[in-house]
Amino acid sequence: MFIDYNKAIPNSNKEFQEYIKSFVFYCPSAILIDKKRKKYLYISARNCSFRERGITGTLLTTLVYRVKNVIKNGTYLKVETEDDIEEYYKADRSIEKIIYKKNYNMSDVEVIFYYIRNAFAHGSFEYQPGSGIYKLESKKNDNIKARMVLKEETLKKLVRISEMDKISVERLQKKNNK
Repeated sequence: MFIDYNKAIPNSNKEFQEYIKSFVFYCPSAILIDKKRKKYLYISARNCSFRERGITGTLLTTLVYRVKNVIKNGTYLKVETEDDIEEYYKADRSIEKIIYKKNYNMSDVEVIFYYIRNAFAHGSFEYQPGSGIYKLESKKNDNIKARMVLKEETLKKLVRISEMDKISVERLQKKNNK
């Protein structure tokens, strides 16, 4: 079993409380529900999605590269099936990893934050206090959508990425294009 559900939830940990706030209550993701009309369902009701902030198209791609840079010594892998998630997770020896199944109704960066949100919101995570590592799993009807192993410092960086405004992402994009 990937997650040990008997491990304590670090409720009194201030960083953990920040992760819950940022990833669950202020999740920046949106799901495409009507392709023809380009209509989206925003995961959070708090007007905080990337799209509601004007972050779309190539700006979302810029954020994917930012996420990849955050775990540059780890593994970032988008796969097609849940069997691939299992296979790559077992074979990979990196400490940090983001392995997820593509969701065709969301951009890659939105799906990463959505899967992090799901892991925290549904209690499908494990905190290892000695190492400061979180194991996260997103599942739907026992189908694995993502497995992630992330250090606390990485989660803090992901929180900052999730809070970026359009101007900050545009600056980052210009910097990357130089």
